[in-house]
Amino acid sequence: MDFAASFDFGAEQGPGFGEADFPLERGAAQAPPDRPDRSDRDLSRRFEKVLSADREICQQIDEEMAGLEQELARIEDATLKVEQQCMQDSKAKDYMVEEAQQLEHKVAEAQRRLVELRDDGRALNLESLSLRKDRNHLVEELGFLQRSLDDEMQTLQSLQQMNASFQAFHADMEANTELLLHQRKELIGQVSKERELSRHDARQNNELRNLLERRRHAERCLNGHIEDDEMQCGAA
Repeated sequence: MDFAASFDFGAEQGPGFGEADFPLERGAAQAPPDRPDRSDRDLSRRFEKVLSADREICQQIDEEMAGLEQELARIEDATLKVEQQCMQDSKAKDYMVEEAQQLEHKVAEAQRRLVELRDDGRALNLESLSLRKDRNHLVEELGFLQRSLDDEMQTLQSLQQMNASFQAFHADMEANTELLLHQRKELIGQVSKERELSRHDARQNNELRNLLERRRHAERCLNGHIEDDEMQCGAA
């Protein structure tokens, strides 16, 4: 704050305010002897104004000092933050440098791998020509095999249908065979019974024949005796 701006020495100075109001080393000028009281009052009033201006100036200086201290604290805090940010930026820079080195290593490795892949690609291009021919041949072979497979599938379906027919026929034959076996058993039983009856009849016939023969023999014997008796009687 400018002292002259806070207190205007030319304002309300009153008559006689100047070098004549204050004793100076360069001269022995003093206030006129006929107005001592008025000069003292003016001098006292001017000193009060000076003191008041000084107080205002001191207050303004204190306020400015407080503001400057606050500004200094803010600047120090900002400086600390800037230093911390610089440290962080330095660490980040180191990290980025390390990352850049790693990326460079990766790029070099990728370039090396790319060269290898290009070489492999050239070799594959050469091989692809023969592989394309082989592929065309394989496509033809696969087409032939597919057609053969379709024919075989049709044949298999026909065989399955025939097999189903044969199985049905076989089932019918088994049923007929079971029926025939059952009928055969019944016929065998009937034949056995007929044979048993035939043997029984044959035994009866033999017995009757033997009985008839015995009767005939007895009759012949009886007739012979009768004839002998008659002949003996006639001779007598």
